[in-house]
Amino acid sequence: MNKTLIFLIISFTFYSIIYAQKNHGKFIIKGSVVAKNCEIKDSKVDFLLYKNGNLEKRIKKSSNKKIKFILDYQNEYILKIEKNGYISKSIIFDTNIDENKIREGFEPYPFKIFLCKQTIDSIKEYPKPVVLIRFLEDKDVFDFDNLYYLNRQKEFEEIKCD
Repeated sequence: MNKTLIFLIISFTFYSIIYAQKNHGKFIIKGSVVAKNCEIKDSKVDFLLYKNGNLEKRIKKSSNKKIKFILDYQNEYILKIEKNGYISKSIIFDTNIDENKIREGFEPYPFKIFLCKQTIDSIKEYPKPVVLIRFLEDKDVFDFDNLYYLNRQKEFEEIKCD
C-alpha cells in the first residue's frame, strides 16, 4: 500500500508540473530586444502592450533583460517596442483560437526584436507591425504568419532594417 501511495503522489506531482508548464487559460509570450549592427548605449526600452486597440501596459525595462507578458485568449494584442534613437517596431499577437484548443494549453511563445539605429533619412517607426503571431491550424501551434511577412517584405527592403 505504501508503494502505491508513493507512486500516486509522484505521478500527481509530475502531472501537475507538466500541466502548469502548458499555461492553461493564458497565452504567455517571453522575449528580448537586440540592437542590429550596433550596441544600445542607454539600456532602457519601452514596451507598450495594446489589447484590442487600448493601451493595457507600459513597461520600461533594460534591453538586456527578458520580458514576459501574460495574454488572454480571444483578443488581438499589439506589442510596440520603442527606444530613443532607434526605429520602433511592433508585433501582433492574435490569440483568437477554438475554445477546445485553449484547454490543451501551449508552451510560452519566445520572440526576439531587432532594433535598428535611426539615421537622418530613416523613419522613426514602422508604419505597421513587422510580424503577426497567430494560431496556425495546419501546424496546430501559435507561430509566425509567413504570408503576413511576405506581404510586407517590400516595405522592409525599403527601410533596410528587418
